[in-house]
Amino acid sequence: MKNVILLFLTLFPVLIYPTFLDYSFTTTKFFYLKWMTVVVWLYILWQLLQKKLTPRWNTPIILAGSFLFLIALSTLFSVDPSTSYIGASGRLEGLIAWVGYITLFLFVYLFFTEKEDRRLLTYLTFVSGLVAIYAILQHFQLDFLPRTTHAEGWDRSYGFFGNPNFYGSYVTIMLMIGMGFYLSTTKRSQNVYYFLLLSILFASMLYSSTRSAWVGTFVGFLFLTYYVFKHKQLWKKWLALSFSFLVLFIGIGLTEDGSLVKRTAGLVDEGKQVIEGNQHAGSSRLYIWKNALPLVPEHIWLGSGPDTFADVFPDRPEEKRIYFSGNEDIIVDKAHNEYLQLAVTMGVPALVVYLILLSTTFIKSIPILQNIKYAQQSFLEAGIIAALLAYLVQAFFNISVITVAPFFWVLLGMVNRKVKKTEHATYSTRIFEAK
Repeated sequence: MKNVILLFLTLFPVLIYPTFLDYSFTTTKFFYLKWMTVVVWLYILWQLLQKKLTPRWNTPIILAGSFLFLIALSTLFSVDPSTSYIGASGRLEGLIAWVGYITLFLFVYLFFTEKEDRRLLTYLTFVSGLVAIYAILQHFQLDFLPRTTHAEGWDRSYGFFGNPNFYGSYVTIMLMIGMGFYLSTTKRSQNVYYFLLLSILFASMLYSSTRSAWVGTFVGFLFLTYYVFKHKQLWKKWLALSFSFLVLFIGIGLTEDGSLVKRTAGLVDEGKQVIEGNQHAGSSRLYIWKNALPLVPEHIWLGSGPDTFADVFPDRPEEKRIYFSGNEDIIVDKAHNEYLQLAVTMGVPALVVYLILLSTTFIKSIPILQNIKYAQQSFLEAGIIAALLAYLVQAFFNISVITVAPFFWVLLGMVNRKVKKTEHATYSTRIFEAK
C-alpha cells in the first residue's frame, strides 16, 4: 500500500485530463484524491480487522481528528450543505477534500518510514523539475497541451495547476525540499543535479509572477540560511546557489522589460498602501479582508461551511466595479488569506485547533533542527520544515487548493512522525501501532 501512495503522490502534480479543458486540473485531481482516500481507509480498516494495528491516541492524531470533526460539523450546519460536502465549482475544497488531506497526513504519519520519506521526496522533486520546464514553456507560449478558456494568452506560468498563484505555492514547497537535498548531499553529481533543479524551479517561479510565492520562498531561504551559517563547509555551495538565483532574477528581469523589478518594488509600495488603508492594495486583497473580517463573529463557532465563502461575502456590484477593474460580476469565493478563510467558513474553533497543530509541530521540531549535522538527514528535515514554513507564509496572501494542499499535509505528517521518533525514547505515541 505504501508503494501505491508513493506512486499516487509522485504523479499527482501531472494527473490532469487535458481534453477536459476548464475542468482538467482541479476536477481531475479531486477525482483521484477522492478515490485514493477510499482505498486508504479500506486498507486501514482491513489492518484493524486483521488485528495488525492497535489504536493508540496522541497529540497530533487528537488535533487532526478534532480539526476534521469540526469541519464535519461545519458541513452539517452549513449555509449550503451540498456545496460544503463537495466543494464550490472550480474549487472543490469541501469536506471530501479535507478528509483526503487528513487521510494523507495520517497515512504518512502512521505507516511511512525514513526510507519512504526520502523516496517520496526524491520522486516529488524530480517530477517538479519536469513540471517547471513545462511551466517555463508556457511563459513563451510553447506549451503543447490545450489551454483552459481563461488561460488563453497567459504568459504567467501555471504548470498543471490551472492558476499561476497555485503553481507558485507548489513551487515554494518543492524549492525548500530541493534545498534540503542540496544541503544534505556530498556527492558531486547530486550537487550538480540539485543545483540545476533548483535553478529551473526558481526560474519557473519567477515566470509565474506569484509574489506570495516569492515572499514565502524568501522566508524559507532565510530560515535555511540561518542553519547554513553554522556550517562553514556549506557556505561555498550556498553562495553558489544564491548567486544563481540572483543571476536568474536579473537576467529574467532584463528580458521581461523590468516587469520582475516592478512587481518586486510593488511589494513595498503595496505594503505602504495596506498601512494607509488603500483597499486596492494586494490586487484588492485588503478590500476582501476588510469585508470578510465582519463575517467572522457572524459565523464564529462553526463558520458558514467549507467552501461557502462566496455565499456569505457581501455582493456589492458598485464596489466590485471599483476594486475589480470594473468587473461587477466577479465572484469572490476565497478570502485570499488561508487563515481568514478558515475562520469565516469553518469557524474560529477550527482555526484555533489548526494553529495549535501547526505550533506544536514547529515547537517540537526544534530538537531536530538543533541536531543538524553536515551531510546528514537532518538538513533534509530542515528543508521539510522550511517547506512548511514557506507555505504557511505565502498562505497569508494565497488560498488552500486541492492541487497543492495534499503536499503540505503529507509534509506535516512527516515532521510529526519525526518528532514522535525523537520522543519515542521516553514514551510511545501512536494511534495505530503495528504488531
